Amino acid sequence: MTLEATSLSFAYRKPVLRDLSLRFAPGRIALVLGPNGSGKSTLLRLLLGLLNPPEPAACTLAGSPVHALAPSRRAEHLAYVPHHPHVGYAYTVRQYVSFSLAARAPSADSVETALDQLELRGLADVPIAELSAGQTQRASIARALAQITTSSASPRFLLADEPTSALDPRHVAHVLSLFRSLSRGGVGVILTMHDLATAASIADDVYVLNSEGQLAAQGPPDLVLVPSVLENVFSTGFDLVESHGRRVIFRRDFHSDAAAMR
Repeated sequence: MTLEATSLSFAYRKPVLRDLSLRFAPGRIALVLGPNGSGKSTLLRLLLGLLNPPEPAACTLAGSPVHALAPSRRAEHLAYVPHHPHVGYAYTVRQYVSFSLAARAPSADSVETALDQLELRGLADVPIAELSAGQTQRASIARALAQITTSSASPRFLLADEPTSALDPRHVAHVLSLFRSLSRGGVGVILTMHDLATAASIADDVYVLNSEGQLAAQGPPDLVLVPSVLENVFSTGFDLVESHGRRVIFRRDFHSDAAAMR
């Protein structure tokens, strides 16, 4: 049972996404990459049912149009980590993570587990507004984890929009490890990300959008995260190098500057 976009197009004042067909499977980590304005965040919101596609069948979960599902049912199947979490009131971290209980989680234990997983136990009673950007991002991930890990629904997906953009390197590694554990447990993980090296280290499947909101490439990282694909999409040079037995993709000017410093 998959989460799918089929011939999906979407516009605000002008077209953002054009005729996208993507299929996301449970138990796999998918990366959606593309330049700024390519429609990555819009795609996630459409898949979540937060935006309505022009054609109801353009976004489906296990064959049913996502936006037609009741919010409570969507919450059993789909969890979301926005790029910039916004909290309108002086909720504490624990209260914010507890929003996940609206998704019919069996007990508050899931909240405490998520606080521990994201190393937020010492900040549990601190108002969200007093956190750093990275701490707030971790709280958003904790809320989504508490929601999706306690659901017994099938399939389950976690969609996260640049979830590591504000994190330090240690917490990036820790969050990626949590996402891998989710996928091994059968949860489909869909991420947007600009860090190509990180993307290559975690992805099972990669989808690349171009600046027109079209699908430019899809497939496994070794075939998609290569200069011949990325240079056409990002309009800049890339180098593919071997590092500790891994293939790593670098923006060419960054790679050249790093080499000159050695």
